[in-house]
Amino acid sequence: MGNRGKIKYLFSSSNTTCGYSTFIPELIANLSEVYVLTGIQGAIKSNFIKELGESLWRAGYETEFWVSPLSSNLYEGVCFPQLAAAVIDGDLHKRYESSRYTLVDLNQCLQEEKMRAFSNEVKNIKERILKQNAEIESFLRLAGKNDETYIGFEDEIKCRNVIDDAVQYIIKCSLEGVIPEKHYYSSVVNIDGMVDIAEEVSGACRRRFILKGPLGGGQKEIVEAAASYAKSQNHFIEYYHDGLNPEKINMLIIPSLQAAVLDYNSCKIAVKPTDMIIDLNGEKSELDCGNVKKNERQRTLEAFLFDAQNELKKKYVYVRALENLYYYAFDFQGLEELQMSLGQKIKKGIINS
Repeated sequence: MGNRGKIKYLFSSSNTTCGYSTFIPELIANLSEVYVLTGIQGAIKSNFIKELGESLWRAGYETEFWVSPLSSNLYEGVCFPQLAAAVIDGDLHKRYESSRYTLVDLNQCLQEEKMRAFSNEVKNIKERILKQNAEIESFLRLAGKNDETYIGFEDEIKCRNVIDDAVQYIIKCSLEGVIPEKHYYSSVVNIDGMVDIAEEVSGACRRRFILKGPLGGGQKEIVEAAASYAKSQNHFIEYYHDGLNPEKINMLIIPSLQAAVLDYNSCKIAVKPTDMIIDLNGEKSELDCGNVKKNERQRTLEAFLFDAQNELKKKYVYVRALENLYYYAFDFQGLEELQMSLGQKIKKGIINS
């Protein structure tokens, strides 16, 4: 057990108010080996990714699973940082360059003569999935329009001296070439509702700076200033974006310093005695009179998100139905052999062979 690598489950993609959004192209851009799974659609690719990732994790390699924004049981990819390698679902990432990345066609394990009997059903299910995607995007766009008004209200309540003091405090306490960085989502809306990983990801940090105060009280400026200073000191940075609004940063982590900066309003966390609370209320607490208005907007937002969640559940049913059809026509022994072969290639650093 002692030689096992670390394992992480992170959101690399999200169903945002502007549609499906992913950081996978940026996450794989500097890797030496990227294997793109092509061919069948459905959850079989996810199972392939899961089993391959767990096999290398058991072999002692650090493993980073990229969880699907549809369900926490599905995976869009897996990365092995020590090996500078990743395996991703090609259906979700269309912008790969075949000259750089290795394509792995899972159709080679599909018994086509058996699949022909289900061809019409497969086509119908794929069409239903596309319709569900449109429904999901529709409800999230409505949530986004509601949130835009909410953000406009937040922007009114900044207090510059409080922001400046908070930035200097973080730098003083912890943050004393091209700097690499990674981007993820701290939360997503999936079939289980709004799922947040802020506590899980930041829990191991020695220092957590928690920005507590009114919405729009300067959290954005503080996070940006802390990131800018960390970069100037050559520290690697992990950005965790809001699952609905990709432009918003909910959490910042500097792994080398075991430090995190979190927006308390946007992250579901349990405050610990060692956490450093930064109060951004300043002299603007009188604006609490807007709470009734904010609560109304929050209830409207939650209603749209609930509708989007229900559409995601319908899509999940179709994805599983598609998997069941492929299951009957699949050569799983061949799939297992392909998975083992790919695992060996990744460990040996063999590419395009």
